[in-house]
Amino acid sequence: MTNQGENAGNLQRLLANLDEAIEILARTPDYAKATKTNRVLIALRKIMMLEGGPEAIEQRSSLIEAAGIFNGSDWSQPQILQPSLTKYSLRSASSDVVLMETLSEIRLLAVARGTYQHPSISTEQAHHYLTQVLALNLELLFTAPSEAERTQQGSLALLTRRLLNYLVEGIGYEYIVDRLVDEIWRMLQQRPIQVDSVKQMILQIASCRVNPDIELGISGQGADRLISSLFGTTNGCREDPGLDVYQQRLEGMDAAALQYEATGFARAMHDTGLVSPYHAVLLRHLLTISDHTLAEASGFPVRGVTACCVIEHWHTP
Repeated sequence: MTNQGENAGNLQRLLANLDEAIEILARTPDYAKATKTNRVLIALRKIMMLEGGPEAIEQRSSLIEAAGIFNGSDWSQPQILQPSLTKYSLRSASSDVVLMETLSEIRLLAVARGTYQHPSISTEQAHHYLTQVLALNLELLFTAPSEAERTQQGSLALLTRRLLNYLVEGIGYEYIVDRLVDEIWRMLQQRPIQVDSVKQMILQIASCRVNPDIELGISGQGADRLISSLFGTTNGCREDPGLDVYQQRLEGMDAAALQYEATGFARAMHDTGLVSPYHAVLLRHLLTISDHTLAEASGFPVRGVTACCVIEHWHTP
């Protein structure tokens, strides 16, 4: 059996367990429901990590709520929930808290999509709430769990990231792009050494802007410098032609054109703290051509063998 087949088989088995647990919870008197929620949450935790799992949970969200899993908690009143509190509940060391929050967010996604007509919260309210949740938890979308998170939450740290990715796919990046841009600039002001998560954020914004199904309107206007710093920094790579094509263009440039490229990359690097893959191509090209232009492109004086170190330092796979 293939991995895909095994995944589908495991999902169906776990969904059968979940459906049975929901039925048992629904039949349990209100005063005893707390004793029957654990089986639902155990199944939920396993299903969330499987392909198709979040979708299956969303399809059952109205049944799960009707069974009374939120009874006696703030989650039973979604109209009073505060998005800011999710920064703590999604990072809680308590698996029950994380899983209840996860279930609540997926329920509200169903409401926001219009597939679950909730008596206490409208489609618009649910959509607005989830937009705020995503904006407040951006790091869960783009960063791997830290050592502290893994110690405190274990595999739950991966589950919450899977949840946030599922929510943003349902809500749409266009609704959080401005907050995303602000967060990127905030992070870049600190001049981080590791910028993989920042690049991933910028890539998502760039993808949104070229996707014809996403209407950004006036959102994301501040992203131009960020996107161009990686994918279209200078005239030679303005339309993001690919590294091989850019190398060919460099070979046909005269000294003045190469100087212009060097200045453009150096300016973008100092402006954002990011280095385009095209920058590394230019540095390699200049290594055997012009120390002066190489120094300009690297952003600081370079002499002799030090240039080799610059190439390795700024290399971007």
